[in-house]
Amino acid sequence: MNAARTGRRWLCSISFAAVAVGSTPIAAQSSAPGAGVRATPRPPPPPRATTIAWSLEATPGPTITMAQRSSFRLWLVARNAGPAVADTQRDSLEWFVNGQPSLQLSMAFGNGGRTRQWEALAPRGTVREAREGAWLVPSAGTFVFTIRMNGREVARQVVTVR
Repeated sequence: MNAARTGRRWLCSISFAAVAVGSTPIAAQSSAPGAGVRATPRPPPPPRATTIAWSLEATPGPTITMAQRSSFRLWLVARNAGPAVADTQRDSLEWFVNGQPSLQLSMAFGNGGRTRQWEALAPRGTVREAREGAWLVPSAGTFVFTIRMNGREVARQVVTVR
């Protein structure tokens, strides 16, 4: 019986404390306009400014023949324009061909080994990597390769196959 009374006292103390903490004396309440109104949540901060400049390059050039397709290379190039070592955040890139998302390019440039430079690019340093083959430009026509980071286009290369 004694333990039951102690338990009830303890519960009453917790309930009283919760009510006391949650209540505000009338004198302390503000009568300013908007008092008691919840603030609008802040939008997320914009992405951090980066010192990395991206480009896409085509070799043997932006205009090739059907016979040159097998030796075609699309280069991903990152240049650090800043004064300090920077992570390129290459995994954040989104790949597009003719305005459509390209899982094939994302996987081709996303998988495989990489040099450490991609994660720690020296000031004014450049790092580059290519993918090669006719699969990049499967037919005659114009191919627009773009990469985006955080929803913003950061590089574009137009390739014409004749």
